[in-house]
Amino acid sequence: MLPEQPQLINPLRLAKNKERIDGFLNHDILVRLNAILLDNGGQVKYSLCFDFDPSGICRITTSIDTEILLNCQRCLEPVNTQIRKCSTLGLYRNLEEFNKLENDYEPLQLHEELISLELLVEEEILLAIPLAPTHGNKSCIKSQAAMKTNLNKENPFSALKKLKDGKV
Repeated sequence: MLPEQPQLINPLRLAKNKERIDGFLNHDILVRLNAILLDNGGQVKYSLCFDFDPSGICRITTSIDTEILLNCQRCLEPVNTQIRKCSTLGLYRNLEEFNKLENDYEPLQLHEELISLELLVEEEILLAIPLAPTHGNKSCIKSQAAMKTNLNKENPFSALKKLKDGKV
């Protein structure tokens, strides 16, 4: 088992030493993520590599891997969603540094010297969650068939329509 990772990290110091942090976080400590999960018993595997690009911008290359349980937006049943996200974050403190960021960097404003490792990983997961998670097409066929049979039933207000039209 890996040792506990620090709660707060100094990305500039880590980039200066070209360090890498690998680890796991339990879902139950990621507060904002827990608000949308059906089960918070899993873990997130993460890898963060720190360095500076040629223009002097602190760069964090992230790799996030986890499986989460969400509501399917088609049938409202639980669906396992695999999250695998790799991205390159470009840290900036001011407008001048922001303008130096490469187009393929995701900007991350550095307000303080230290940042929370948990918040950084949680933010990457939240950005990777699909807007409308669903099962594969075959898994939701039952619910779609049920919806179609409900559409074929006679409208309960059809008798009122007949009264209105004077056909009764």
